[in-house]
Amino acid sequence: MISATTWNAAARADRAGRTGLPDVRAALCLGLVTVGLLIGGGGSPAPRTELAVELAAIGAAILWSLLPAEAPVRVDRLPIILAAALPGVALLQLVPLPPQLWQGLPGRETELAALQLVGAAGQWMPLSMTPDRTLASALSLIPPLVVLTFVIHAPLAERTRLLAVVIAAATLSAIVGVVQVARGSAGGLRFYGSRGFTYASGLFANRNAAADLLLAGLVAMLALAFSRPELLRTLSARLAWSMLALFLLLSVALTRSRAGMMLVLVPVMLAPLTLRPWRFDRRRAFGWAAATLGIGGAALALASGSPALRHSWQRFALAPDNRADLRIDTLHAIARSWPAGSGFGSFVPVFAAAERLETVDSSPANRAHNDYLEFTLEAGAAAPLLLLAAVAAILRRAAPLLRAGIERERRAQLLFALATLGIFALHAFVDYPMRAMTLACVAAIAAGMLAHPPRSGGVA
Repeated sequence: MISATTWNAAARADRAGRTGLPDVRAALCLGLVTVGLLIGGGGSPAPRTELAVELAAIGAAILWSLLPAEAPVRVDRLPIILAAALPGVALLQLVPLPPQLWQGLPGRETELAALQLVGAAGQWMPLSMTPDRTLASALSLIPPLVVLTFVIHAPLAERTRLLAVVIAAATLSAIVGVVQVARGSAGGLRFYGSRGFTYASGLFANRNAAADLLLAGLVAMLALAFSRPELLRTLSARLAWSMLALFLLLSVALTRSRAGMMLVLVPVMLAPLTLRPWRFDRRRAFGWAAATLGIGGAALALASGSPALRHSWQRFALAPDNRADLRIDTLHAIARSWPAGSGFGSFVPVFAAAERLETVDSSPANRAHNDYLEFTLEAGAAAPLLLLAAVAAILRRAAPLLRAGIERERRAQLLFALATLGIFALHAFVDYPMRAMTLACVAAIAAGMLAHPPRSGGVA
């Protein structure tokens, strides 16, 4: 855990570096991020908690807009414009189209035939095949978009505080996950239902999402230590930091997420670039490293005998699941609705209509388990265009990392943003990380940290 001395040092450094938003604006940002991280992990099967986060985001945005204006600042609006394109596309998909247009769209033959049977084929219909689901998807984008806006308007010191919030949320989720594994499937800590699972899902309904938050917490630890080296000046602080990192690493294994366990390599490879123990007293550097490795090795040796962890390693030996069939059928569904797309949130019914009979079973697919394919199915030709624009914007905003003389705090935030977004992007090939509102908010924090810090002057 983060010691009181460490936390007080961080608070003093933050107060000394605060140069922008008043306390109330910072509190709104931190409060909304906290709400999103704590109760946004249920996904679309948990509409009540998602609605609570959406209402919190709307309320925070209204309060923010009512606060007295500060001196004009220049903000980086490019990330906001790109992020706003998602709800923009969703709203366009809800615009009613005349029958001459929508009846000619690909994939609408079954819908047209059904409406003809009841004499309603001449009515106006939207591009989306499931307008109610598309509207729900558009509303679910409000919290990350508001978080992104808040972060972009925050100075460097306020953004650094968000790293501590991500660490705290990851730690809480890890603690909950350990208790879940210890107690089995019973108990109230299975917030989104208990189905007999023995893995750790933490604050989420999905173990893969739980692993992603833990990985983001590890990256945030590295970025915070790099940004505020005074946090690790003492041996006790370094040992406490190392033990917390080890706890999060072991908690990733308890989720039994194969992709999560493989993506641990991202923070492990990032650690030498950020911690660099030789920055501290060189006479103690080797002692600190030896002690950390010794304690970590002993902990791993003891934990390796745990049945929970043994089952985690055994998951790599399991036979392949049905994700290959999901990809094939999703590609077939994409071909049927290309280039218009079927509408945000429409995957389940559209996929069911395109699924091959030989792959149908008693458990209907809820996701494509490849977010790029699912996004392409729902958004059509707009999906690859938005993805390419996002990649180009990320690379452009990350360019300062290659320059000498960049401020330490700014470099740390860029490293956190790139590593976190990279983890989510890699995991999206086999899962759907940012479909959970909690991880969407974490991604919004990372994207906001890529933006140029606000500067005095007119709005850019």
